[in-house]
Parts: sequence; structure tokens; C-alpha cells
Amino acid sequence: MIAVVSSTLCPSTLPYNAGAGTCSSPDIRLRQTVETVSSLVQLGFPSIFIADNAPTAPADGTREQLLPAQIRHFPHFPYRNKGIAEARLLLALCDHLPADVPVLKVSGRYRLSLNLCHELRGQAFAGLFIPGRLGLEQISTRAYAVCDTSFLRRFLHGSLEEIYASPWRICGPRSLLGVLSQHLGKKSHPIDYSDPPAGIEICAARWLIKNHVAARRLPRIGVTGVIGSRKDNLIDE
Repeated sequence: MIAVVSSTLCPSTLPYNAGAGTCSSPDIRLRQTVETVSSLVQLGFPSIFIADNAPTAPADGTREQLLPAQIRHFPHFPYRNKGIAEARLLLALCDHLPADVPVLKVSGRYRLSLNLCHELRGQAFAGLFIPGRLGLEQISTRAYAVCDTSFLRRFLHGSLEEIYASPWRICGPRSLLGVLSQHLGKKSHPIDYSDPPAGIEICAARWLIKNHVAARRLPRIGVTGVIGSRKDNLIDE
């Protein structure tokens, strides 16, 4: 089994066109990621990979502080939709992962107290499903486990397909009106179809359910930490 950590090791604190930037300085983010790696070591992961999409390469000494984890740096385009950014980052990392072992994914600012790979029990996916509005389920993408790298690729591609299809999806009169307004150029805030706003949490759950993926629905995933854009928003899932 292996663990994959998605991270922006040197985040910008400047605002951007989707709103406020992160509240974490590079020093805070590095300390958070060290704690992430430490929690994975305690859970017995023999191999840990960090996928870093910061605009600059890790600073001197960063790789040593994050041992035994291996850092792979991919300076990707900064999508407003962070779900798209993370999915593309993880897809890039897949080329560097072994093929036939379970994979745990966790976001770099969180600590983990549960080895989700042990929760797979022959299923393709294990994670936290959350009831949403209008009966739409979503998953927590802060941490989950998959059966192998091949399925991780399928899952990420499928989630992206659902995100990019979302502006054209018609679920009722309101969404029909939105599609027509967008197509006729009468919408006051046109959708950027290269970077649509749909949340990956709902889109990933939709892909899993639509494709009848064998999934274990866990009551907890053992994640604790702080949301990157809020200092006072603690996560305990």
C-alpha cells in the first residue's frame, strides 16, 4: 500500500479571482505537511508520495524535512476550481506510482488517524459519503482509499468529466433556463467552460454511483486539521 499527499507546499497568500487566498504561510503549510507525513508513518505506510503544485520548486531543506516522503513537483495552471487543480495534479503523479497496490489519498494539511486502505476489504473505493442538498450525495475528498493506481486514474478522469459536463446538465426548469441563457449569451456572469465551478465532491460521488462502483461508505475517515482558507474552521471527519 502507498499514501499520496496532495499539497501546495509554498502557497500564495495573495487574493485571486475566486476569492481570498490561503491563510497559511509557507512555514505553516510545511509544518502541517510534516504532521501529515508523520501521521502516515505512524499508520505504517512504507511509501509516501507528495504531489506539489506550488508555482515554485520546494525550498532548500524542504525535501529533508518531509522524509521519508518523496516529493514530485508539478507547477500546474492555477485553476479557480481547486477540485480540477487537485485532480490534474494527482493524474500527473499517477505516472510515478506503482501499479498494483492500494492507494490512500490525503490532502496535505490534514492529519490521519485511520488507515483507509485497510477499510477497502475487497472494494474499489472507501471514503466518507455525505448527504447534500436536493438529495445529491457528495464525498469528502480530504481523504479516501482506492484499490490501485489504474482505478485512481479512472476515478479522477471520471470526476473531471462530470465537472466539465455540469454546465450543460439539465435537472429541471431552472437548469434548463440557465443553459439556454448561457447558450444565447444572455447570462450576466458567463461560465468559463475551461474552469467550471462545479464541486468535485458532488461530481466524484455522481461518477461512483452512476458507474456502480463497489464502495465502502465509512462513518468516519479519521481526518483532522484546518481548512486552508480559514484559520478558525477545524475539520474532524
